[in-house]
Amino acid sequence: MAEHERVYLIEDDLDIAIDVRYDLERSGHKVIEYARTFENARERLPFAIEKGMTVAVIDGNLEQGGSGNDCSDGKEISALIRDVAPRTKIIAFTRSREGVADYGDIFVGKSLYRLVKEITEIPR
Repeated sequence: MAEHERVYLIEDDLDIAIDVRYDLERSGHKVIEYARTFENARERLPFAIEKGMTVAVIDGNLEQGGSGNDCSDGKEISALIRDVAPRTKIIAFTRSREGVADYGDIFVGKSLYRLVKEITEIPR
């Protein structure tokens, strides 16, 4: 059985974030930090690292990010995470197409079942 993950959740849609957190925690994972905007995601990153983040679930297009639908928010945040916590697995969690959302180790369209499944199967 896979190790339970310590997740930094970055998602601007509060309803989706609540559902994702519930499903992840019901599956034994722990959401250790949550951010809703691009700036908040940058601010919360040191706290996620301090709490032992192993996975970051990142929406590509965040509220107030001004990126449109090109996943530039997710790309920039994942680059920051890779610089300071390179062992963290990144899941691109977005409505954008997989080819556009190329910032994660794993791409997951906004499907909660698949997100939990992918986190459980992250190779160590």
